[in-house]
Amino acid sequence: DFLAKTVPEEVLYAKIKAMSRIAQLRSALCSANARLEELATRDPLTGVYNRRHMDMRVDQLWDLARVGQQAQGVAVLMIDVDNFKRYNDMYGHQAGDNCLIRVADAISSAVACANRDAGGKDAFVARYGGEEFCVVLPETDIQGALTVAERIRNMVAELGFRWEEQAITVTVS
Repeated sequence: DFLAKTVPEEVLYAKIKAMSRIAQLRSALCSANARLEELATRDPLTGVYNRRHMDMRVDQLWDLARVGQQAQGVAVLMIDVDNFKRYNDMYGHQAGDNCLIRVADAISSAVACANRDAGGKDAFVARYGGEEFCVVLPETDIQGALTVAERIRNMVAELGFRWEEQAITVTVS
């Protein structure tokens, strides 16, 4: 009430409008920052994490393990799409990109299952380079890593690629 009597209505309106605009700009800035973070940590083709993000997360996990804040070690799976160069040469780069996207999706699904089975562990997938992927499995023993690796192998083998009515099997090792 005091402000209404001492400050003209136009000034109050202008201040409210300015404060509203500042809030909008802050919101837009937060969205832009989130998008930049996404672009900096994700592989643009497959949508999985990129190598930069993987390196940062592995360093963090290593630091936790060194100071004893992690009950078990970290399992790492290195995954390569078998004969990918030949696949890319035979069917074209667009088919090769589609193959990488679908393989990344299958690996991500297998890792999501592993996270769910392990009660929410923070395992993740990263594109290491070309047709190579890396799965990082915190607090996972060798048997757990083998289980995830076998699940990934099976899921990728079941993807069912086709080229001109011909079935194509894609495998990973």
